[in-house]
Amino acid sequence: MNFTLADIYDSADISELRARLTADKRAVFFSPVVDDNADKSQQIHNKIQDILTLCKNSVGQQQQGFQLHGLFKKPIEFPLSGRLKGKLLQNKIQKLSITFTLLKEIQRNIEKCTAFTSRDIFYRNVELFKSQRLVVDTVDHIQKALGLTIREDLNITATQKGLIFTAVDIIINSSDTKKIKITKGKSQLIPQFDSNAFIMVCKDDPQMILKVLVIEKDAVYNTIIQKPTEGYIVVTGKGYPDMLTRKFLHRLEQCNSNLQFVILTDPDPHGINIAMKYQGFTTDSIYPCASLIRKGISILELIDGHSSTIAQVLPLSTRDIKLAQNILFSGHSDLYANMRTELQRQLFLTKKGEMNTTIIEHLLSNDRITNY
Repeated sequence: MNFTLADIYDSADISELRARLTADKRAVFFSPVVDDNADKSQQIHNKIQDILTLCKNSVGQQQQGFQLHGLFKKPIEFPLSGRLKGKLLQNKIQKLSITFTLLKEIQRNIEKCTAFTSRDIFYRNVELFKSQRLVVDTVDHIQKALGLTIREDLNITATQKGLIFTAVDIIINSSDTKKIKITKGKSQLIPQFDSNAFIMVCKDDPQMILKVLVIEKDAVYNTIIQKPTEGYIVVTGKGYPDMLTRKFLHRLEQCNSNLQFVILTDPDPHGINIAMKYQGFTTDSIYPCASLIRKGISILELIDGHSSTIAQVLPLSTRDIKLAQNILFSGHSDLYANMRTELQRQLFLTKKGEMNTTIIEHLLSNDRITNY
């Protein structure tokens, strides 16, 4: 900083004065990992080590702050600058702490050749992370900053949440020659598996037509699997799907071109948004199931032939309306026209539907099903 004391006194602008008195900070940048024949894990480890070393030396040896670019929209910095106080100050400190804690955790697990879930990380320091969502969001930013397509490259696996009940045995062959069997006739968690694993459906009859039925709610799923489910692989993500459930359906679709994929959700904005998550119409569409078709009853059918034994018709909440508008204005030109129309009708009528098990059973046994 080349200025004299006279320059400071002559400066009438307070923002300029503050800028002159603020020490320069070292700029540290995230850069993508080069996708070549080298060991990707070692490259990631080295990238993280470079970032940590640059930041550490900047503060420890050069007594200079740093700005870390390429992770969030705005760089994170140390020491913090500006007139910060209260919640804003707390949030910036938390973001800085979470970022460096996660970088160290990822580096440590690469060194040990071990994997962990975002849930594991969260419970290692609940006081710091506050919520598992913050862990997931920061990991996503680190993944994108390093130019990686899947979290597994960071030795982070998806938390098990989704359930599966299948009429046939399913074998998952991972790249490490490990075989995982999903046994027919019982409900179980979708297992952890390698992103490049081959999923084989073991049909007793080669002519058997199998449908993959994705259910929005686990309560409905639990009722459905008590009924005869011959010809079905039933899956639920328990509401908004986790990454592992989406990855399973994605690989199941890629490895078995003769399967039919159907999802049944409520006729409401959240039901349509959940279907979009599975289909890949969202920003985090890394594991799309492109052939998944949303089926069900439209809001018009519910209102016209409403029966309390089949479904409830409820008013849209402010949150529902905002979500529907966001979906319609999101610019997804390839969003299925019928899904768009259904959302527009829900907004016009300010009504939504909540299906129960009775209507699901009706849809499964009825050939006349509305496709969205």
